[in-house]
Amino acid sequence: MAMTMGGVPFLNEHIHPFGLAAMALAAAGGRDLAPAVSGSPKAGTCRGAFLTFPRRCGIKILIVLGWRAVDPSEMLCDRPRLWTARLLGMGALLCAVSSLAEKPTSPGSANEWHSGTMLRPTRSESYRLSAGTSITLLANAVVEVEPRVKLPRGIDGLGPSAYAAQLTSGRIDISINPKQRPASAVFIYGPRRTTLLAVTGRVSVVAGPSSVSVGVYEGKNAASIGMGSTWRHISAGSSFSVSSHAPQGILSKLPAAPTHVRVNCPALAIDGGDADSRASWDPVPGAQRYVVELVNVETKAHQSFETRETFLALRGLDAGRHELSVSAIDATGLDGEASSHISVNVVGLKLPPGAFISKGRVFLEPYQRVSLTYVDGLQATYDNAHIYVRAPKHAGLWGTRATTMHLRLPGATERVSLEFLPRNFHTQVDILPALARWPRDKVVVRIQLPPSPPGALPIEVTPTVTVNSRSVDVEWIRTEQSLRAVLAEPPSYPGPWVVRAKVVDQHGITLGRNFLEVASTVGLDDEELPREVRLVAPHKRTAR
Repeated sequence: MAMTMGGVPFLNEHIHPFGLAAMALAAAGGRDLAPAVSGSPKAGTCRGAFLTFPRRCGIKILIVLGWRAVDPSEMLCDRPRLWTARLLGMGALLCAVSSLAEKPTSPGSANEWHSGTMLRPTRSESYRLSAGTSITLLANAVVEVEPRVKLPRGIDGLGPSAYAAQLTSGRIDISINPKQRPASAVFIYGPRRTTLLAVTGRVSVVAGPSSVSVGVYEGKNAASIGMGSTWRHISAGSSFSVSSHAPQGILSKLPAAPTHVRVNCPALAIDGGDADSRASWDPVPGAQRYVVELVNVETKAHQSFETRETFLALRGLDAGRHELSVSAIDATGLDGEASSHISVNVVGLKLPPGAFISKGRVFLEPYQRVSLTYVDGLQATYDNAHIYVRAPKHAGLWGTRATTMHLRLPGATERVSLEFLPRNFHTQVDILPALARWPRDKVVVRIQLPPSPPGALPIEVTPTVTVNSRSVDVEWIRTEQSLRAVLAEPPSYPGPWVVRAKVVDQHGITLGRNFLEVASTVGLDDEELPREVRLVAPHKRTAR
C-alpha cells in the first residue's frame, strides 16, 4: 500500500488498518520535531511521535508521519497531545511490526538476505525470510538476491510481495507454510530463462550450466514454472526439467522411496579393519545414486553418506543408537522421498589406560577390560563357540591369550567380530656384570626401548633404580633405542646389595624389570682386577 502525507511518499509496506488509524491520530496530536540530520539544506520538522522504551532495552523509535518547513518558534505543543500521540504511535508500531517480514537469518553466516547480495555458502545455510517462509542453500550454490516482487491480490495466506533470487548453479530448498503468518511466496530465476514461483509446501530447485530442475515434495499447487510467457503447475511428487536437450521441459515423477532397507549386523565405532556391518536396500528405477542419512537418537547428530551401489558399509560412525533412512537421487540431482527409518546399534568402546586400537583390533593388558556401550538387545559369543548369550558390557583377553568376540542381532546369521590381543610391550632390562662386586666394579643398567606399534601413542618410559629397596638417583644416557646408567659405587655400606631396575610407561604399566645381587670385595685379593662391562648392541633378527 502506498501512503503519502503532505504530498510526500510515506510508506510502501502493508500496514494493519488499526495502525493507519493510530498513525493518523498520532499525526493530529503529535509534536513537530527538528530534523536530526546534520547539514540539512532546509530547516524543517517531522510530524510524528517519539517512542521511548525502558532504558534497559536501549531503544528509541521515531515514527515519522510527515515533513514540513516550519519556523523554530512553532516547535512547542501541549503535553496532553504529546502523550496521546505517543500511546497511539506505540499501537501503530506494534501493528506495523506484525505485518512486516522477519529479518532473514542464517545461523553461523554473516550474509544477510537483501537485494544485490551474492551468496556462495561453503556449507548448507538456512534463511528464515518470514514466519512461514524459509530457504536453504546447499553447499556451493551460487545465488544473487533480487528485489521483492509485488503479487496480485487474492493469494490466500501470503503477503503482498514475494522474495526473489537468481540461481546460477547448485540447489535451493524452499519451505512455505501459509498457516504461519506472515508467509511469503518465492520467485527463483534459473538458467534458460526459466522462472519458478513457489507458494506453499516444500519445493527444491537444482540448476546447472544449461539446465534447471524443479521438484515438488508436498503442497497442493505448490509451484509453477514459467518459460517465457508459458506457465505450468507442478503437482506434489513430480519434477520438471528444462535443458538444452529438452527446451520445452520434461515432466516426470520424483524417485520412489527405497524399500526393504535393512542392516545385516551391529556396527562398531572403531577405525580401521574391514567393516562387517552394512546397510542394503532394493534398487529404485531411475536412481543414479543414493543418500544414506543417519541421525543419533540421543544427540541428534547427523551423518550423511552417498553411494552409487544399493548397499553401504557402515564405518566411521559415532557410538550410539541411530535412525537410518535412504533416499534415491535421479539424473537431475533431485532426491525422492526417504525410506522408512530403521534402528541401527553402533557399539562403542571405552578403552582402559594404555590400551589402543590398531587396524580394527584392540590391544590391551591381560588384567584390563574394555567397556562396551550400546549393546542392549544384542547377542554375543566368543571364538568358535556356537551358543549365543546376552552381550556383556565388559570384555577382554581370555587369560593372557587373544580372544575374538562376535556380536549379532537376535536370530540373525551374520555377525560383527571384535578381536582382543595382548599388548606385548616389553623392554629388555640388563644389569651388568653378572658377578659384580662393589666397590671394585662399576654396575651398568641398560634398557632396550620398545618400538611404538601403529595406532598406539608414543611410549614414554620412566625407569627407576633401587639398591636394597632405596631409590637411587642416576644419570641416564639416552640413545635412539636404549637408556644406559652407571652405578660406580654403592650408596651405603656394608654389603651385600641388591640392585633392582624397573621400567613403566606413561600409564603406569610395567614394561620390564630385573635385579642383580652384588657382593662386597671385603676379604678378596686386592690385586684382582675389576671386571669391565662391554656394551654390545643386540643382534637384529632377520626374517626368513
